[in-house]
Amino acid sequence: MKIQNRSVALLLLVSTGFALGSCGQAQLLATLTALSAATAWTKDCAATGSKYYRASHTFTSTAMTGTTTIYSDSTCATVYAVRTNVATITQGAASSSVSGGINYNFTWTSITETPKTATAVTDYNGSGGFCGSTSWALDTAKSVSGLTCGTGIRPTNGATQYDVLALGSNYLQFGDTSGTNTGTTDALRPTSLATAKYYQQ
Repeated sequence: MKIQNRSVALLLLVSTGFALGSCGQAQLLATLTALSAATAWTKDCAATGSKYYRASHTFTSTAMTGTTTIYSDSTCATVYAVRTNVATITQGAASSSVSGGINYNFTWTSITETPKTATAVTDYNGSGGFCGSTSWALDTAKSVSGLTCGTGIRPTNGATQYDVLALGSNYLQFGDTSGTNTGTTDALRPTSLATAKYYQQ
């Protein structure tokens, strides 16, 4: 099974003498330099099954928080549950396979899920329990590190994801892990970009 709900991240480490190999990399680094820790990059809300999902990422020079907000309505107004993935980040060299891309690694430190409505609590505690738990409570985050939740496996605390990031005109793209290059090792780092785009909010 694929790792579910991969949260992705940026590194604002601009004082290490990282060698830029293209105008695209220079543009990325300059943009990162200007970003504050509170900046969020967000993907449009979209339906998956009967729910609607919006993913966003905030970051510092050493860590990131990836948040997926799950909504029960098509207007993405009623929050059903929230998934939060936190990781530390290290930046690598320019990508040899993605033009303008920079390699980066992130190591998971916290993987949680929080039901935000009474309906979500009931759903999560039913049918054997979501992620194998039947003790979900309203507005209470529960660790789901490494657990099977639905049809996917959540990231495991302490595990490292190997990825690549590239900057478009006003958006970010991350590595495509849907195929063979899943990012579970450096050798399996993505060699192309995912189609999803995250816009600065």
